[in-house]
Amino acid sequence: MLYARSGGMFMLALAIATTLACGSDKTRTTEKAASADSVPVASVPGVAGSAAIDTAAARAPVRQDGGAISVVFSSNGVGALGEFIATLLISDAHGRRTGFNPATGQVVQEIPRAWYSDETIEDPEEEGSGAATRTIEMTTPEPGTYTLTVRAMAEGTYDLSIRGYDARLEPSGGEFSGVAIGSGEVHSYILTFDPASGITVAPR
Repeated sequence: MLYARSGGMFMLALAIATTLACGSDKTRTTEKAASADSVPVASVPGVAGSAAIDTAAARAPVRQDGGAISVVFSSNGVGALGEFIATLLISDAHGRRTGFNPATGQVVQEIPRAWYSDETIEDPEEEGSGAATRTIEMTTPEPGTYTLTVRAMAEGTYDLSIRGYDARLEPSGGEFSGVAIGSGEVHSYILTFDPASGITVAPR
């Protein structure tokens, strides 16, 4: 009877030991699998620490987006602070517009993901005068042709910066400085945007 009890205890101890051994092997297997799918941060240049990161994420390609268009119009020495010598309006291939509509005297923002803003910066040396800036920003613009219209309300000169950014945010575009314009004149610029190659600009 004593032998049988001892044998039962032995079998119980053996079962427990086997379970623990299997659990240990499973833990080691899990640890091995985890180590195969991760790499220490310390091995990645420029990253400190010893935590692990997923190598699948490390192999992911650089994220690309739909690019952007930025138009900045500025005029100087136009008299009282806040006065602009011209209006700025952009239209897309669908006829949608963003900018200042001189016909109504109101700002329109019809193009998706496009914004228009005015800003005046006072000249600290000449009270009541300064620079006037008009800006149009577009994010993820549709590929195609856009028409930018500069319509003068007074005679003067202006600077115009048209920048496009492709899907990898590489810049392209054109800069126009000291452009003379007379009251009532209209200057047009054709912008052709492609997220793969950026933007080309041509006065019309």
